Amino acid sequence: MIREKRRKANAPIVVFGALNFVFAGICFLWSALNTSALIYGIFYSGDTEEKVKRGAIGLAILAFPGVMGVIVYSVAGLGLLKRWKLGYYVHLVGAVLAAFSCIGLIYTIFAFIYAFRPGFFEEFSPASEMEAGFSAAESKW
Repeated sequence: MIREKRRKANAPIVVFGALNFVFAGICFLWSALNTSALIYGIFYSGDTEEKVKRGAIGLAILAFPGVMGVIVYSVAGLGLLKRWKLGYYVHLVGAVLAAFSCIGLIYTIFAFIYAFRPGFFEEFSPASEMEAGFSAAESKW
């Protein structure tokens, strides 16, 4: 009852949760692009075995940040929307990772501005549930 009310109350959490899913989608597209290039290089390029091996290693290195981004941003988005404390911290990690791109730097600035506001952070602390009237037994239920 109160938990549902809290989910609807904080719009920045919903916005940042959705943005994390957008970033996860972009990372997925990056990984899919590298995977398709890898498949082409292995099966259709006609290159020598040594060139294929070097290309596969290079594409694996390029695809790794995308795969990690899918994991980090998906967990952050789901964690924010479900109000998991881990989701809050993974959101901060994702904001730091986004700082390594030009557009992501703008996202990082706003993510930190909102993340450290008391209303944003309190949504993820167990103390806020206790203040809202939950007992320890009710919060497990």
